[in-house]
Amino acid sequence: MMPWSPPVANRVMCLALLCVGANNTQRAAAEPAAELVSCFSADRMRATGESYRATVPDTLDLAERARLAVRGLLNFMDETCDYEQYQLAFFNVRPPFMAHYGMEAANQGKIAEGIVKMRNMSGSTENLDKQEVMFRGVLKRINKDGLFVNDFSKSPWANVIRSADQLPVNTSRMMLAMKALYEQTECEPVARLVNQMANGIEAMAHYENDHAWFTRVPPETNPDAIGVLGYWQDLFYHAVPIRCLAHVQSLRPQERALRLSEHLRRFLLHNKKYWAPSAFPKEVVCEEHAIFSGHHHTYTAVFMALLELARVTDNTRDMEFVRDGYHYVRLYGIARIGLFGENCTVGDMTWLATKMSLMGIGDYWDDVDCYVRNQLAEAQLTDARQLERAVAQMPAMSKDNVWEFEQMQRHGYTTDRVVERNVGAFMSDASNPTLMRPQTLRWTICCSGNCPPAMYAVWEGMVQGKDDVVQVNLLLNRASRWLDVDSYLPYEGKVVLHNKSARVITVRMPRWVDLSAVRVSVNDEPEPAVFAGRYVLFTEAKSGERIEITFPVKETEETYTLLWKEEDMWPESTYLGAQWTPTNPPQRYTFRFRGNTVVDVSPRSRLPGMPLYVREQLKGDKAPMVERERFVPSRRIAW
Repeated sequence: MMPWSPPVANRVMCLALLCVGANNTQRAAAEPAAELVSCFSADRMRATGESYRATVPDTLDLAERARLAVRGLLNFMDETCDYEQYQLAFFNVRPPFMAHYGMEAANQGKIAEGIVKMRNMSGSTENLDKQEVMFRGVLKRINKDGLFVNDFSKSPWANVIRSADQLPVNTSRMMLAMKALYEQTECEPVARLVNQMANGIEAMAHYENDHAWFTRVPPETNPDAIGVLGYWQDLFYHAVPIRCLAHVQSLRPQERALRLSEHLRRFLLHNKKYWAPSAFPKEVVCEEHAIFSGHHHTYTAVFMALLELARVTDNTRDMEFVRDGYHYVRLYGIARIGLFGENCTVGDMTWLATKMSLMGIGDYWDDVDCYVRNQLAEAQLTDARQLERAVAQMPAMSKDNVWEFEQMQRHGYTTDRVVERNVGAFMSDASNPTLMRPQTLRWTICCSGNCPPAMYAVWEGMVQGKDDVVQVNLLLNRASRWLDVDSYLPYEGKVVLHNKSARVITVRMPRWVDLSAVRVSVNDEPEPAVFAGRYVLFTEAKSGERIEITFPVKETEETYTLLWKEEDMWPESTYLGAQWTPTNPPQRYTFRFRGNTVVDVSPRSRLPGMPLYVREQLKGDKAPMVERERFVPSRRIAW
């Protein structure tokens, strides 16, 4: 959401909400039982599984990115208040600083879920002590009704929105984190807590005819604002509970929860005002094809909710609706690299493409591959030196930095090791392929909450197995209980499988691979390549075999036009305001790809900031090797 420069109308609405007291937000939390508290010990929250050393290609490895994320997500916490996270980070001034804003509760569940999933991917044991303090702090704020309340008793500076409006969505996001923690720990009191939280959400619903709702918030109406416009709050506050209640069916199947989800679904889909585009052919029925005008991350959250509910209820009509909406969002920015304006949307689109592929709604694996190798990977801060060089170009903090100065004056903040503490976190800007400019060289915490679950979805989806039948969907490094994948891309067209227990293996070749040029060997002995569609098929694989697949790496240059302006903030909306006009002439970027990986882009901006897609090291034709710890978790977290 857009906390950096809300228009006047938004500020008035927010100030009004700050003054609203809701009785159920003030109810004291129940004193947690000792057995529940014990579930949140550092020892219990440690990921269990098998670790071993292996020499592997030094190429994109999502487990290693997850290891880095565990560090970042727990290092930008505020140690003075139970490791609640900061809401904003500013790298466009010197010294850089992190600040509170008052919407931390809306995002803390996302961060908690991301921490659990990143730890299960990587096996990292770093910062477990901080995680214990953080989760026990969360536990104190779950009240007797099972609701995750907004009050930050140790954060007197916070602009807490004390309205009941946010309770269902905040509780839902924290409930997803608790379900993930239960699946990682198998600690039964946590399962009971999830059930209590679901009951709390259900009790807040208002039923009316064939639909249900939690709250109705006036729309954002400033026609010249860039960002969160329209009915985003109505949509977001209802979509997330739908997804949550559908997702936890596997843990607590209840007819009441599904009934509420269906009623909330009708509330979202039957209101035509939510599906009015800024411009679209008159003959298109927008509300039937997921065409909208507004905050795109809100709508992708709706699509995620509808898809999860459709999975549970086998609603093929909603699957089609979600697919339409996914394709509509792909029209914005540069979908070839996953550049969708803000990284919350990048995370959501990655999640959607993965989920739809696994559900058989379509084959979007190349989309997933493009997103994760490019914008999702580029969004994560991995190099402190790169960020420090960018910060060194920024002006010293003064009253001329109006927004930054205001945040520092009004809210709790810190300048302590800000760059170092953010390595592993995710930036918010996804609007320019060459540079994060000063006005976008900052983050809001929501993107660091939405990108890790997307990364987890890709990691889960890339290798799927049941018994001794395994499907490899993406050619990325991955350790699993069935087999390990060593990917030499983008340097070399080479993938090596180290088989552990699979008998039947299928391996998907990306769309850029010429199938006639694919070569296969087993234990260094050539074999004919057998295909089922784009999948190479092995029907008699044996434990211990080394399977090698090779193919030429296709190099291409592709040009895309981007109308978004360098001087704008990152675009959060399909509608950029009545006064907004595109660049003239439009900016055209030429990308050099090796397979689906961007290795260079031009022309590059000469403005100050942090350069992006500086990937000189990926232009070689020989993959470097590295010794790395691989981790195979013993427990699966559903997503």
